[in-house]
Amino acid sequence: PGAKAGVVGRWMSLGHYDLAPDQALVIRIPPTGAPYQGSQLADLWFGSLEYASATSSITAQQAHHAPDGVQYLVVSLEDPGYANWLDPAGVAKGIVQLRFDGLDDQPAEAPTAELVSISALPNTIPDFDAGQIGANARAAQRAERRRHVQVRYGR
Repeated sequence: PGAKAGVVGRWMSLGHYDLAPDQALVIRIPPTGAPYQGSQLADLWFGSLEYASATSSITAQQAHHAPDGVQYLVVSLEDPGYANWLDPAGVAKGIVQLRFDGLDDQPAEAPTAELVSISALPNTIPDFDAGQIGANARAAQRAERRRHVQVRYGR
């Protein structure tokens, strides 16, 4: 990859989502070997969505990975109980941004996305049950995010 957004070795993938209340966008990200990989949601004008108290972004380090190294991200208006839920904070139409930094070349396999019903998630994500988290774990995720934002802004 060339210098995308001023960074040599950056590869990006962008897409739009338009969700009904009972739908989920499942994003499959194959292993790339990138030293840094981040995924985030934005509004249609590329403005960041709520990130201090909503899981609207996730890095590869934070994400649950399937046994084969694949990451499955879920974008849905309601929490499906999956660790890699990207919460659009009520924004039904928006943008998904995937960023990979530190690559020598374009990944061999590109990410893919599939729109499914929320009820189909266990049949769409191979290790869905292993990636399940409960309400307490989700609350802990959000608390950690808030703490990180407070540290970032010196509060």
